[in-house]
Amino acid sequence: MTQIWQKLSQTSRLFIAFGSVMVLIIATSVQFQANFFTSARLKHLAESEIPVQLEKLALDVRLLLEPAIQSSRILANDIELHNNLIKASPEERTRLIENKLLNIREGLTANSLSAAIHLPGDSRYFQLTATGMQQRPLRRDNPDDAWYFNFISSGQAYTLQLDTNTFSGSQLLMFIDYRSERSVANNIPLLVGAAALEASTLSNLISNYRLGEHGFVSLVTRSGEIQSSNPDSILTAISQQPVYSKLLNNANQQVFEQVHQGRDYMLSSIWVDSLQRWLIIEIPRAELTDPINRQMWAAQAIGFGLILLALLLIYPLARSLTRPLREVQGQLGSITQSLDLSRRIHISDQAELGQLAAQINKLLERLQGTVSEILRSSGLLNETALRLADTTGLGHTSSDTRQAAQTMAAAIEQMSSSVAEITSTMEELSASSTQIADHSQSVV
Repeated sequence: MTQIWQKLSQTSRLFIAFGSVMVLIIATSVQFQANFFTSARLKHLAESEIPVQLEKLALDVRLLLEPAIQSSRILANDIELHNNLIKASPEERTRLIENKLLNIREGLTANSLSAAIHLPGDSRYFQLTATGMQQRPLRRDNPDDAWYFNFISSGQAYTLQLDTNTFSGSQLLMFIDYRSERSVANNIPLLVGAAALEASTLSNLISNYRLGEHGFVSLVTRSGEIQSSNPDSILTAISQQPVYSKLLNNANQQVFEQVHQGRDYMLSSIWVDSLQRWLIIEIPRAELTDPINRQMWAAQAIGFGLILLALLLIYPLARSLTRPLREVQGQLGSITQSLDLSRRIHISDQAELGQLAAQINKLLERLQGTVSEILRSSGLLNETALRLADTTGLGHTSSDTRQAAQTMAAAIEQMSSSVAEITSTMEELSASSTQIADHSQSVV
């Protein structure tokens, strides 16, 4: 890999380096933003959106139930009715209850109204439906009356029950039972009044609620019985998990995470006093993060498109940055081929490459002077050699011989000095070449 990199031109190196840095920056930036927005979205959902949505749904439930609750309370605590019932005969009690129920139904949208009275020697259940008024004695052995005896023994002021009986038929109704404050023997309320709504009204309100596409809400009793839920809900599947118990004791509306069949879910709950039940919401985590992930991929696509555009602009820029280096390289190569030491390197750059070219020119100038000196010394040596030959051939005196020998020694010494200077000059040239290489790497 290093050999391939070293074979690349400086322009290619600049192009690859700048492009890699830009790709890394864009990818890191987009990933960081995606993680940041995902964390912020989940935090906002857990701390604000889910609790707000649960409270909004709880308010809708209260608005749906409040008229029926208040009607049941008014019926159960009508003092005038209490007094009249105590003094009336059984036949008159039926008329009093019927008139009262008809009067309440005029201002209330309810499928059914009922009253259960307990007087000495007379415990009776009355129910007004669309078909008219019906009644029967209250008996512990009658399954239809089990709700009454369970309620009066619970001590609660009111309760909600989903039930059917022989008077209302097979239609499932939600009865809001309210006990009177006035009691008879053994703390048994004199009257229990109830307004009944279609169970499907509340069930549809809850099961049709959506937070996103797959965010469901379920209705769960205090004991954990799921009474209304979407068919795709995971509550039944996780009812044995620890998180389910946490949802049934979630006083602070905390948000819990649960993995089911490889998918992450966020769950929370709220207790609705008027309903005496929990509303539990569940949302797939992917439904919240997928839009952010899609935005991230779109941002990355746009980012890489911008990178391609930037690279198209970077390549000519890289060539312009390396142009002075190529000029130095070309002129130096021409000098090397021609061995013309009188030539000099000329570039317009005044920065590092300009200074480097000036140093190379000084080096060439010194090298030219050194070579000239070598040539001069070589000529002098040649002349001395000729003179020595002439001296030997003509039998000159020993004095002339010594003079010629001294002249030759001086020429040889001068040549040695020139060779040493050439060596020094070549070392400087090597250092300059190293500097050129280092500068090339710094440009990359």
